[in-house]
Amino acid sequence: MTANATIFIINHTTTPVAALKKSLASVQQQLPAGSEIFIISATPLPADVAAPAQVIVTEPTWDNLLAQAQTHGQADFITFLAGEDFFMTDTLPAALDELDQKDVELGTSPTVHLKDGMFTFHYPFQSELGLLNGNNVIPAMRSTPEAIAMKGVFFHRRLFSELALTAVHDSPQRLFYLLVHVATKAIFMTTHCYCLVTDHAAPLPAFQWENDYEYSPAHRWVKAIQASGYQATIPTRVSIALCIDNNIVDQLLPLLASINQNTTDPTTVYIVAYQLSAANQARLHQLAALFSRITVEFRPLSKALHQMIEPIKIKTNLPIATYTRVLLPYLFPELDRLLYLDTDTLVLNSLHQLWHTDLAGHFLGAGTDISVIEHYSHQMFMEQGKHYFNSGVLLMDLHLIRQYQTSALVLKTAIDAGNWFIQADQDAHNLFYFDAYYPLEMGNNYGTTFFRYFPRPTSEITILHYYVHKPWKNMTWLPHTPRDLAAVQQYRQLLRQTHLKLGDQPHQISVILDARQPAPLDYQHFQNCLENFVNQDYTNLTFLIVTNTSLPAEVTAYLTDMQKYYPLQIIQADTLTPAWQAAHGEYVYFFRVADYIRERTLLTQLVSYLNQGASVALTNYQRMATDTAIIYRAALDQERHYFPTATADPLAQEAQTRLWGQLVRKAQFANLATIAAETWPAQLREQSPLTCYLAQDPWVWHFEQHPEEED
Repeated sequence: MTANATIFIINHTTTPVAALKKSLASVQQQLPAGSEIFIISATPLPADVAAPAQVIVTEPTWDNLLAQAQTHGQADFITFLAGEDFFMTDTLPAALDELDQKDVELGTSPTVHLKDGMFTFHYPFQSELGLLNGNNVIPAMRSTPEAIAMKGVFFHRRLFSELALTAVHDSPQRLFYLLVHVATKAIFMTTHCYCLVTDHAAPLPAFQWENDYEYSPAHRWVKAIQASGYQATIPTRVSIALCIDNNIVDQLLPLLASINQNTTDPTTVYIVAYQLSAANQARLHQLAALFSRITVEFRPLSKALHQMIEPIKIKTNLPIATYTRVLLPYLFPELDRLLYLDTDTLVLNSLHQLWHTDLAGHFLGAGTDISVIEHYSHQMFMEQGKHYFNSGVLLMDLHLIRQYQTSALVLKTAIDAGNWFIQADQDAHNLFYFDAYYPLEMGNNYGTTFFRYFPRPTSEITILHYYVHKPWKNMTWLPHTPRDLAAVQQYRQLLRQTHLKLGDQPHQISVILDARQPAPLDYQHFQNCLENFVNQDYTNLTFLIVTNTSLPAEVTAYLTDMQKYYPLQIIQADTLTPAWQAAHGEYVYFFRVADYIRERTLLTQLVSYLNQGASVALTNYQRMATDTAIIYRAALDQERHYFPTATADPLAQEAQTRLWGQLVRKAQFANLATIAAETWPAQLREQSPLTCYLAQDPWVWHFEQHPEEED
């Protein structure tokens, strides 16, 4: 049987009579049996306006409204309806039926807004169940002003007996907050019931932070821990946890190398993952053997533990594995202290001081996240956002976390409040550990954005965190400073050096970059071009830049700086022949400084084709007319194919007439040094025993600065 309701319609002095009649009619036409209607009005109403509702003449203040609701509310549920608003057709019985079927004591309906004759449907909560509780009530109130105005909220009349009315006189927000806490079950409903007419209505109230609000009890627990005189045990061996999945194994290389270079204490690095592939497991064992100053251990995550995070919904493009760090206290029962690091970090100096930091009774230590505080206001935290910390570096007191079971509570918070999260696990940590974490010195989690706000030399940075400028992303498209770029190159240099030690990219590529005039080349051309090479996932590269004139001072300074990180040589010559002679790589790649690559796996693919026996690997390309910025694409659907010299290939013929974009096996074309460079494309075409052609143009974008040359 459908539940019934006592509905209080609020008639303000500014409420138009027509609107009040519409509001009343919307209730009358769909009122379930056993329900009742009251109109709270400061003045008497004519019978033709009020019927069949009972009119209570009193000022519609919040105090009076609550008093009348307590006195006259005799149905199962109580709800308030502004005289300007109305219930959508055929929704009131459905809403009450949903409350009854789900056996709840409080439900808030997603509202429909009506403005200028246009209906707008709002969906504040997207989960299937949409439970409301102490974990998510504050995010809910921040994001749904209708709820804190008590519009579209149904609550069981029994709840009045659970509350001291004097405690809820302050505001509708206060009532909503307390109702959620005393209700045995509260939900966001799926029924769009309440229509908020916003044409002439007063603005909805803004959320107000109250003194007794809290995101979790963690801050109170910290005070109790401190009062008890608790002193954490700090082991002599540093324990570091890195949580990964199958997609980011190679991101470990620079981080592990940096830890190995800068450790001053006995250190064990635990690599945590769930269901890694056999190839990646073999890769981890290869890595473990590479570093002599640290111990690297693999700690697989059990299915039972992983299932604790699987119910969490993530709105961003982050994997569910981002929550693995929450499980670390369960995974390492033998450890009392652990340092968690994101894989987009580098350790630049000794971790000794950080490891021995006294957390003063806090569950964990973390660094302030300037990017969140400076760049946007997080709707879940607003003015409290100044306390927001970054969860990419966490010094964890595992003993305290296990004692208070805070990991389970963080996961519960993530499940309950995840629909409001912007930063996934980071929001979950901040929501639960709000005002309950120890602020680490900035250098222990120094985000690359800090260079702009709090510049400091790398000698004063313990852990550098690339949480904006990812080193595997193309920096051409990101706003950056020279310091940002230098930090990224430092990461890439470590990656290249580690690849060389592993020997997994044994074939060096000498990249010949043509920078000869008359093409008008400036600093931006050089930076864009090189950036698209140095962020390739194939890192065994050397660069030979050919120019027939003196380079601008800015370009020379840039290339000199790049020589700190990559083997790079500037050759002044009229032809490419000196560069060919100076190329010591087994493979040579030809490219123009005016062009650039968009696919960071391109060289890896081309190398694989040479490793399979081809002498030349080349690609189709796209062109852009610089005067119109129009991109011309060749719509080819064939992925790749091989063809011998004697076979004519119409698809590859045009690409073969250009030197640019061709990767060649140098030893098979020794005679190029004695032939005019203008004839090299023809020689490569004729002398190659086997050529591989990658026809799909999205792999590489060559932006032609002079499209007339293509005619």
